[in-house]
Amino acid sequence: MVKASKGYQVTKTRSLRKGRKKKLGATRLFTKYKVGDSVTLLMTSGFSGMPHGRYRGRTGKVIGIRGNAYVVKVRDMNGSKQFAVPSVHLRKA
Repeated sequence: MVKASKGYQVTKTRSLRKGRKKKLGATRLFTKYKVGDSVTLLMTSGFSGMPHGRYRGRTGKVIGIRGNAYVVKVRDMNGSKQFAVPSVHLRKA
């Protein structure tokens, strides 16, 4: 038989989420951010709109609001990227 893959996504996310059984409070769900606020990207499982794991812990600026999500600009190598992220995956920096 062929050995099961232990790729980046599989091992990385499982080890990151191990031991985290804290429930999210209502504050995290309903936190409001203003354009220009500095925020940190978090990986909170169970909610849609989570950015890729490589951006976990990165700090960016809120540059707009799109529906219930915030548009966050994050520096990446020589350029910058924009993500539409719900408030559950954000924390004030």
